Amino acid sequence: MKPAEKWRSVEKLQMFEAALLILDLDPDICGKYTVNSSYWPPGYEEIYEKLLFDASTGELENSFGPRIIRQLNTEDYVPYRLSDVTLANLKAWLIKHNISAPFFESIAPTSKSLQMVKRADVISIVTLSKILAAHHEITTGEACDLITSKIITHQLVCYDISGQRLPQLFGDNDEGIDAATTSFDLKWWTSPEKETLIMDDYGISPNQVAILKAEAARHCDISISLIDGLEEIISTRESLRYDDKQDSIVTRKDLVNLVCLSKAISRYHQMPLPEACNLVTDRIYDAQLPVYNLQGNGLPRPCEKRDAVCEVFNSYWWEEPEKETKYMSGVGMSPTEVAILKIDATKYCQIPSDEISDLFFPVSVKSEIQSLDINLTPKLCEDQQGYISKFLTILNKAAFEFWSTADPDDKTTHPTNDQVASWLKSQGYSDINAKQGAVIIRPEWAASGRRPTK
Repeated sequence: MKPAEKWRSVEKLQMFEAALLILDLDPDICGKYTVNSSYWPPGYEEIYEKLLFDASTGELENSFGPRIIRQLNTEDYVPYRLSDVTLANLKAWLIKHNISAPFFESIAPTSKSLQMVKRADVISIVTLSKILAAHHEITTGEACDLITSKIITHQLVCYDISGQRLPQLFGDNDEGIDAATTSFDLKWWTSPEKETLIMDDYGISPNQVAILKAEAARHCDISISLIDGLEEIISTRESLRYDDKQDSIVTRKDLVNLVCLSKAISRYHQMPLPEACNLVTDRIYDAQLPVYNLQGNGLPRPCEKRDAVCEVFNSYWWEEPEKETKYMSGVGMSPTEVAILKIDATKYCQIPSDEISDLFFPVSVKSEIQSLDINLTPKLCEDQQGYISKFLTILNKAAFEFWSTADPDDKTTHPTNDQVASWLKSQGYSDINAKQGAVIIRPEWAASGRRPTK
């Protein structure tokens, strides 16, 4: 007598069918028992009468077929028992009234969970989009589109989480759909300000439209535990980005400067340094990433001059080592003093976190470097230039680039010979000489074999 699976996909139900499904009975088998009240199944009368009453008051949205509409035009009596209810509206009604219905457990609460919906039970579509983007390696816009499509097809229902009250189901299921689609059309992911922008027709912002976490897990191919974990990470990151007191939170170890990041991307993606720096610049502007100023000896401060990002690229710092620490005109900073969060670099520049997790020394402030009166790259004496070959100079530079910041005790900071050889080939080395050069400059303490992963 259990309902057949076909009932999960029907678009509309008659009232007696809805009542039987709520009781976990198959309408095809038990429908005949509803003709005579003497044979009604236990609990049927109570739920059937409630369905009809709420349909008559508008609490349960329902509709009539063409034949019934013609009948309504000639009679004063409205036969709500002949009306239809969509599966989506029925599910929303069950949730709103905390009615246990095992057959609809994909959305309605089970008998073990008749309590009200709390804030902890829901997640905004803005936060969920960011989580799905990170989990499925898609853009935030694509993730929001995925969620919106699930809402439009009635697989997910929307809650209003504005104010300090408990989450509220939208009074009309279509209103919830409209709020979600309007949020998507707003393209909130293109600007942080749009996440909290009030939508005129609804009086709420995109981050105040939410869905149940349990249903997000069911329909978006992600576990609830992962949703909770990533939600905490994202909320922490947002506090770093928007908190007025972020200078007391963000430290140098949280950041990577654009020079250091470009070099890491160049090695990892095997692309020239100018292209890597161009990639970083584009991603910062496209995603509106926060930028930090590393000048001085104190905690990093938000960079007030976003033009500094473009000036890093325009400085052509990759041409000469001295340009990395040379002040850029108009911004009063050097390329090594402009930085972004490592977590942003990992997400938006498609580079594993372990490739930049230990990049900390290049963030050292320029004033400290100058006080030590040292040059960050090996330089040959003037009288040596005549007999030092071009390829030895390149090899010497490779030793500095790849090994000067490596930690002898941390194997994850040791570049592989293939990485070094790839860079040498980009500088003009032949394949054989590049491989030999990588072996020659590898320190004795460096790890051998495959580098461990974190």
